[in-house]
This record gives sequence, C-alpha cells and structure tokens, in this order.
Amino acid sequence: MHLVSIGSQLEQDFLVSNLPDNSSEYWIGLDSVTWQDGSNLTYNRFRGYFYDFDEGGTYFVMYIPVPTYWLDDIISVDSKRNCICEKEGACNPGHVEFQGSCYHFSGIVSNYNAAKALCESLGMHLVYIGSQEEQDFLEIIQAPYIAIGTWIGLSDVTWLDGSSLTYANFGITTSTFDDGGTYFVMSSSSSFRWLDDDGSNLHYAICEKEGDCYGVPYTYMYIYSGSCYYVYATPVSFLTAKSFCETYGTHLVSIGSGGEQDFLVTNLPDVNTDYWIGLDSITWQDGSQMIFNSFKGYPDDFNLGGTCFIMVTWKQVHWFDRTADTSNDIEYYICEKEGVPCDLTQIEHDGSCYYFSPQQATYHASKLICESRGMHLVYIGSQEEGDFLKLKGPSDKNIWIGLSAVTWLDNSILTYANFGKTTSTFDDGGTCFVMNSSASFRWLDDDSSNQHYYICEKEVQNLQHSPPQQVKVAPTLLHSVLYRRPIPLQQHLPQAHPKRWLRLQSLPHAQNGRRRQLQSSLLRWKLTSDPITSKCWSMVQHSSMSSSAHRIPLRPSSLAATGA
Repeated sequence: MHLVSIGSQLEQDFLVSNLPDNSSEYWIGLDSVTWQDGSNLTYNRFRGYFYDFDEGGTYFVMYIPVPTYWLDDIISVDSKRNCICEKEGACNPGHVEFQGSCYHFSGIVSNYNAAKALCESLGMHLVYIGSQEEQDFLEIIQAPYIAIGTWIGLSDVTWLDGSSLTYANFGITTSTFDDGGTYFVMSSSSSFRWLDDDGSNLHYAICEKEGDCYGVPYTYMYIYSGSCYYVYATPVSFLTAKSFCETYGTHLVSIGSGGEQDFLVTNLPDVNTDYWIGLDSITWQDGSQMIFNSFKGYPDDFNLGGTCFIMVTWKQVHWFDRTADTSNDIEYYICEKEGVPCDLTQIEHDGSCYYFSPQQATYHASKLICESRGMHLVYIGSQEEGDFLKLKGPSDKNIWIGLSAVTWLDNSILTYANFGKTTSTFDDGGTCFVMNSSASFRWLDDDSSNQHYYICEKEVQNLQHSPPQQVKVAPTLLHSVLYRRPIPLQQHLPQAHPKRWLRLQSLPHAQNGRRRQLQSSLLRWKLTSDPITSKCWSMVQHSSMSSSAHRIPLRPSSLAATGA
C-alpha cells in the first residue's frame, strides 16, 4: 500500500465523506508535486495560499474544514496526523475482494467440469476455503442461491491407494486439519475421530489386507469368514455353472457348517428357488471332505447317481442330487473363492485381515512395517468397521490410519474443514464437492454431472511478498472500527463493489445481526494484520483528535509484527 493518491473530485469527496474526524488533517501521498506511486497529478486542491509550499513541498496533508485543501507540512515527532492508506484494486469489475483474494460468484449453474473450466478461463480456480471467517463470508454472499449447492475446489479425498471414501469420521474441532492434512490418526481423545497429526509423532498403527474377492463378475457378492461368495440369479445347467465358476478361479460353493449355510440363505436374492452347490459324490469340488450336510433322508436324496447336487431353500433347506447336463435341470448357482487366510498375528473381520501393532512408531515407519507384511495402513469403509477397530485396538492411544493427504486442487493443504456430519458426505465417491445449502453449507461430495452454482477465486498476485492476507482498508472501515459506529455500507459498497452491495442488500433482515458481527470482527482483523494500516492506526491512537473513550487498544502482537 501507499499513502493515498487522489485523482479526481469524486475520489476526494468520497474520502472526505467517510473520514472519522472532519476537523483534522490527513497525510496524503503527494511528494514534490508527484504522487508516491509515481503517477502525475491530474487533480489538486491547492488554494494559492502562501503556506501551500512553505515547508519545502515534500510532505503534504489534506486539511478538512470546508473548503478542503492541501498544503505541505514538516515531519517531526511532534507533527502527528491521521493517515489514509490506499492499494489499487487487484480485482476485476464484478469480482468481490475479501482477505486478499478476488471472488467470482457465477450466478448460473453448471456441472463440475464446466465450472472448473470456466474459472480457469477467468484466470481463477474453484474456491479454496481456508477459515471459518471465509466460510461465513461465502455463505452470506450466496444467500440468493440458498436453495442449491455451490461447487468448491476440494481435491479427491482418498485412501493411500487412491480408492474413494465410502465413509468419513473427521473430527469436528479446529484441530482436525491443524497439522497439514497429510497424515491422520484415529484420535483417542476425540472419540477416535480422524485428525491430522505430525508424521514424526509416535503412535500405534493398524495394518490391513483385504481378501481377494474382486476381479470376478457377479450379480451379488458376499463375504463371510474369509471366503467370497458370488450368487448368480440366472438358471443354467450344472456343467455350465461349474465351468463358469472355474473360468474365474472359483468353484461351486462348499458348505462346511450350519452357520455358513444360514448366512448364504439369509442373503440369497430368491429363497423360492434352488441353487447348484459344489458337492460331488460326497466330497466337495475343492477337494475338502464333507463335515456338514443338509440331507433329510428323503428317497430322492441320491436317486439320480449322487454326482451333482442342489440346495433347496423354500420351506426347509435341504440338499438332493440332480442330473448333470439336461435342458430341464437348470438352476441358479453360487460360486465361492476362499480369501487369503489371516496368519496367527492377525484378526479376520468381514473379509479382511488386520494387524494391530504392539509398539508405537512414526507414520512413515508404521507405513513401511505394514508394507513389509504385505499389508497397508488401515482403510476404514464403514461405521461398523470403525467400531470393530476401536474395540480391538488400544483404548487410550492414537492410531495411524491410511488416509491420503486431503488437499485443494492445487495440492495446497487444508487449514480448515467443514465436511458434513451425515452418511451422505462421501456417498458419491469423494471426488467433487459442494457447499451444500441443505446441510448448513457443509461440504458434501456430489455427482460431477449435477448442475450447481460455483465460486471462482484468485489470490491477489501483487500481495505475494506481503504479509499473509493483506487487504485494502478503506477510510470507511477505519472510521467504523475506531469509533465503533455502524458501517456505512451505503456510502462505500455501491461504488467499490456494486455486485457485492446488491447481494448484501438482498439478505433477509434476520441475517443482519450475523452480518454485522462478521463484518466488525473482519474489519478489526484487517486493520491489525497489515503493517501500514497498523502504523496508521497507531498514529490515530496517539493523535490528539481521539479521546480515550473512543480508542481501541492495539494488541501487542500486532505492534510487534509491524515494528511500530
């Protein structure tokens, strides 16, 4: 920023109408009859008085009593004036500036890919949300579009192997993403919700290895006790069913216990029909011996040679033989593939093997230990699986999990998160996200083909070497914060941000209190976050024009940061 350069009567009038004290003087950026930003004078308020230039013509003040005029002044410890700082707007017309970024609110709906492309065509990106304050700002501006979601720039949220989340249990505290969003633990102090953590910390770990159930086409698939079951509701002959199972490295089902049979019957798509099973001459086709059976002693149990069998599921479950290959003997069928068995150090649950580490280690060491066992850090796919892990794992220690880094589209880390707290938060693959108006603008994933509004964002480039989130502070804002008077939006926003003004005007009356609360906290932060504005504020604090009743003390941290 720089001391203000005044280029027109309109700008002069705007400044004067918004100053906190109309009987005082303000430093301006005039320097030897040029402005400090190097621009030439196109307008002036000299009045031809003998003292216009009697102090060397180097430093100038704007004298407010009507009529307003400029004159030079000296710099000394006793020469204290108010000041007005200015930064030329980096946002294009129609964009809204907030905390050093420019925002484009679409006003139209489009699918995710189109929204992303449109933002990029503007030299911007889908919005990255870095704080609760920014979230609140976006919610207020979006009030006219409250009936629909808004695309945001969150990247895929995945496990380490790139697979999508089907369930999430992120913490709901400010510490959820305060360590970079790269390494995650089930935090014992937060009811085992997922929080990021410094990778160098020592925690326990859970390794996981899934049973090899995939790669087989199926109509219905179930996992039970380390085996995968594929149920096909297409009637075929015994030989056709047997051949199909073997083609994909499976076999017709071998039933070894009443529990296994009950599980299958409970999950069958139709219990009023029959299913081919893998029994062959009183042994199973996988070579195992029959240790359980459901023969009922009927005459037709073995009256067709005893070489192929069906499981009858209607009325009472029982088995009996049939002919192997006739057009009349066609039934549904069940294929089975045994999963990779868990070793003695692992626990089997719902088709996966889990290894619970006996000692604590860093994230990278834990990841390597899992990989050395042919496993990976655990991926949690459901509330039921999370409950199982809490039950079997250490009850009072954090546990590393295999969640991948959670980032924005440019791979920058999250400093804030607002994921939904419902089962639908990640039910569309965790790839494209919206601020969902029906869920209090929390972040939920959504099908990328759906039509939503979107917000484009561009960080202000000429602030990249300045303190983070440096923003322009208009005199109106200085006036409002220093004197705790209502913010005269009607004086500032129509000229500076016409679209933002229209949106704020359309807010329901019920939201005015929230808006004022947000704005007053924002404006105070603006003043103390920027070095030049802080120094100006410091000068105002010590100026004789302000009474002690009107002053708001600067925080020591703000003064220290600016060197004031």
